Amino acid sequence: MKKTYFYPVCMMLSFFAVALSLPAQEPPYYVDNRGRTVEVEGISADDRGNLTLDLGDGARRTIRPAEYRYAFIEKPDAVSEIERLFEGGDYDRLLEEIEPVYNEYRFLGWGGLMAYWHGRALLAQDSPVEAREILERGERHAIDDEQRSWITASRAAASLELEDYDEVEELLEELRYFEGDYPAAFSFYARARKYVARGDEDQAILELLKTVLLFEPRDERLANLREEAGELLLSILKEREDPAFERVKRLY
Repeated sequence: MKKTYFYPVCMMLSFFAVALSLPAQEPPYYVDNRGRTVEVEGISADDRGNLTLDLGDGARRTIRPAEYRYAFIEKPDAVSEIERLFEGGDYDRLLEEIEPVYNEYRFLGWGGLMAYWHGRALLAQDSPVEAREILERGERHAIDDEQRSWITASRAAASLELEDYDEVEELLEELRYFEGDYPAAFSFYARARKYVARGDEDQAILELLKTVLLFEPRDERLANLREEAGELLLSILKEREDPAFERVKRLY
């Protein structure tokens, strides 16, 4: 009988627990549609993404979504509370509280990050359909490539749980265009998960070996990913009584 190697998505998503980086520019500011950073005294947004800019000395200006790429304000207390719930694994409370906070700050630099937290929480609670919807909705609010890459990887994780392998491949193809080792390493690991689910252990082993051997654990994300890939690889080799098991085990 064919063996199934099941790794819960919440374990795979533990690779993303490191905080996403944020812009170095001092908020508040916005980036216009030509890529120029414009500092202002204050920014607020309506539910359509129109920004009201406080220019100082009582001067105000309103700009439409077509006139800017994104805006960024200092982290609000409500966003900090959502972050605290996420980092503490209190997903029940996070899911209860995040929607109004997301709606208030999604156009002010925090929508992508909160969508990521929201999607992660739903995945940890075995709700991949809802997670994928939240991540797709929030992706347009990501303010840099790092946020976009983590959201894309999380969407791929949700699609893996739903066995939507065509979607998985499309998302992994998108990850190819992001810089850094992590998107590539995650792509190898996700494809291995796909091959395991399809019963193609030989191809899964090749993808897992790429994950383990091609990337040094330079940071926590890569170290966790490499460790998880190694555990899955060892479990497959052991079940097959493959002589490579002992050699791979010595890597750890």
